[in-house]
Amino acid sequence: MELIDRLKKKYEAEVHPGFTAWIQSVRTAPIVNRDNEQGWQDGDGLIQIKRMKKEDLQHKEVPVPESEHPYDECLDVIKLPMEIPTEKRNPAPQFLFIRPDEYALFYCFGKQDWCILTGNPGISKSWFQWKFILLCYRQELLDRFVPFMEEEDDDYIEGQEDGNEGKGTEQVLKKRKMESVTEEIAPSQRRQKANQNVLQQSKPFLPNRIVRTISGTKSYLFFLNGPTNDVLYFEHSPNALMKFTDAESTILWEPGEVAAAIRYQDIDAHIIATVSPNIERFHEFRKRAKMFYMPCPSELQLRLMGQIYCSTAEEQYHHSDKEIHDRVIEFGPFIRIVLCWSEDELNLFKVDRMTEIEDIVSSDQSLAKALRSQVNIMESSRGQSGMSHRLARYVVHRDATKLFGGYTVPCYQISCELVRNEIITHIAQSSIQFVKQQLINANRAEKTFQLAHIYLERIFELYAKTGIQWKCFPMRLQSSLINDDCLSADDWQQYSVQFKVVDKSITAYNDMKHDVLYYPTDKSFPLVDMYYLNVEQNLVGIQATMGKKHPESVTTYEKFYEKLKTSPECTKLHLYYLILPRYVDKYYREKGAYPLSQFWLGAKTAIDSKWKENINFYTLLPPDAFEASYPNDA
Repeated sequence: MELIDRLKKKYEAEVHPGFTAWIQSVRTAPIVNRDNEQGWQDGDGLIQIKRMKKEDLQHKEVPVPESEHPYDECLDVIKLPMEIPTEKRNPAPQFLFIRPDEYALFYCFGKQDWCILTGNPGISKSWFQWKFILLCYRQELLDRFVPFMEEEDDDYIEGQEDGNEGKGTEQVLKKRKMESVTEEIAPSQRRQKANQNVLQQSKPFLPNRIVRTISGTKSYLFFLNGPTNDVLYFEHSPNALMKFTDAESTILWEPGEVAAAIRYQDIDAHIIATVSPNIERFHEFRKRAKMFYMPCPSELQLRLMGQIYCSTAEEQYHHSDKEIHDRVIEFGPFIRIVLCWSEDELNLFKVDRMTEIEDIVSSDQSLAKALRSQVNIMESSRGQSGMSHRLARYVVHRDATKLFGGYTVPCYQISCELVRNEIITHIAQSSIQFVKQQLINANRAEKTFQLAHIYLERIFELYAKTGIQWKCFPMRLQSSLINDDCLSADDWQQYSVQFKVVDKSITAYNDMKHDVLYYPTDKSFPLVDMYYLNVEQNLVGIQATMGKKHPESVTTYEKFYEKLKTSPECTKLHLYYLILPRYVDKYYREKGAYPLSQFWLGAKTAIDSKWKENINFYTLLPPDAFEASYPNDA
C-alpha cells in the first residue's frame, strides 16, 4: 500500500473504474471452451474460447490457400466478459484473436529482459499488449499452446531418429558427418529431454505488476499479486518509470501520437515495446534490447476474424470471404487494410504503392537494388532503405531448435500477389545477362530476398520451349556424405527436355500430357514451382531455390500429391532443385565449385520411409554460357 499512497500523493494517481472492473472480471470469470457450433453467450461473466480452423468457415465457396506452417491453420478467438475500456471504438472490443505465433512470442519475451516487437503496420502489434495482460492474469490459457511445442519437439526428435538431420542445428550436422560411429543417446532419453524442454518453456517470466505506458508519460498500473485489485492511472515524466517498477515488473511501452524515444535508463523492469517499423522510436533502446518480428496473419486467420466482425461489428466492417480473399491478393495479409479500411483509404494506398513500384522497376539497376536490400520496411529520417511496407512484409522462418524460435531474424517476402506480378513482368523483360548476374549476386549473399528464386523460374520458362541441355546430379543422403566432398565436372549428368506448351493451370496426373510444362499461377501450390510428365510416365517437379536446405514436411508432399490426385505409392516423382553457384567463374567446370554441404543438407529427411524408393532428388544447373544460346523468340 505504501507504493499506492506514494503514487496518489506524488502523481495524483487515480483508480481507473473502467479497467478496475475489466480486470476484476478477467481475474474471476470462469473459462468456457465453446465448440464451434455453439454461439457466443452475452452477459454471463465468462471468458469464452473457440479454437477456429478451416472447417469453421461459414462460407466455403472461396478456396483457402495452402498454409505455409501449422501456426497459420488455426485461430483462438476469445470473448472477454467485458469490452476493453480504451478500445471501444474498435470493431470488436470484447474479442481477442490469438494466433499461435503470439503464444510463441509470449514465451520468447519470458526469456529476454528487454524486447522490441515490430512488424508491418496494421497487424495488431498494439493489441498484443492486451493479450499479454490476459495471459499473465489467466496463466491456464497458456496450456493451449503446449500441444504446438510438443509437436515441434517431436518433429525434432523424429528427424534425429530417422538417422538423418531433420531439424537439428548445423553444428549437429557437421559433428555427425565427421564422426563415423558414435555413442548415441537412446530415443527414449531424447524424448524425455524434449518433454523437459516443453516444461521449461511453459514457465516463462511472469511479473508481479504490469505498467502499460503511452510514451512513458501516461500509465496504467496493473497489480497481479496485490496489494490491490484496482488499476491505477496517472501521468508522469519518462524518468519516473524507475520509481514505481522493479525487476519483478513488466513495462508494456506503446508509442503515443508524438514520436518519443523509449526510456530505459536505470530501469530494472522487463520491457516490451510494441512499435511501428520506424527506427527513430527505438534506435538507442535497440542497442540494449532484442528485436522480435511479428509475422502477418494467414488469409485463413483473417477470414475467421472477418467472420467475427460480421456478427459483432458495425456494417462497415462486414466483408465476405470473397472480399477478404481479394483484398489479401491485392494488398497483402494486413488486418487493418483487409478488415477495416474503406474504399477511399484503399485507393489512396494504391496510388502511393504504384508510385513506389514505378520507381523500383524504372530500370534493371533500381530493381536489383531494391531486391538486394538487406533492410526493408524499416523507416528512418533518412527515408526508406529498401522496399516499404506497401511492397514487402516480414516473415518468420519458425525454428524450434533456436532460442527465440526464429522470431529475431528479419526476413522478407513480397507483400502480395499483385505486387509480385508487377515485378515479375519487369523481370520477364530483362536481359538474360542481367537475370543471371542477379542470381549470382543473390546466391552469394548470406541473406537473400524471397523473390530471388523467380529469376530462376524465369530462366527455366524461357528455355522450356526451345530445348534445354543442362546438367544435373542425383542427391545423396546426408549420412553418405564426407565432410570435404565436392563435385567436379565429371560428376554431372546430362539433363535434356523440350516442351511445346506452358500451361498455367493445376492439372491432375491422369490429365497431364507429354510436351507440356505445368507452371501454376497459384503460388500457394505446394512443393514445386513447375512440373511435367516424362516419357516413363513419372512426375518431374522443378523447384527453383536459393536456399541451403531443402527438407519439406510430410504434409507438403501429401498436399502436392493430393493436388495432382495421385499418391507416391502409385506415381514416382523426380524432384529437381534448380540452382546457381555462388561464383560465376567456378560453375561445375572447376573442382570445389560445389561443396556438397552447400546444397545437400538432408533432402530426403522429411519424406515418409515407405516413399523413399519412389521419390528421387536431383540438383539441376544451367550451363555456364547459357546466355550465348538465349532464345530469341522469348
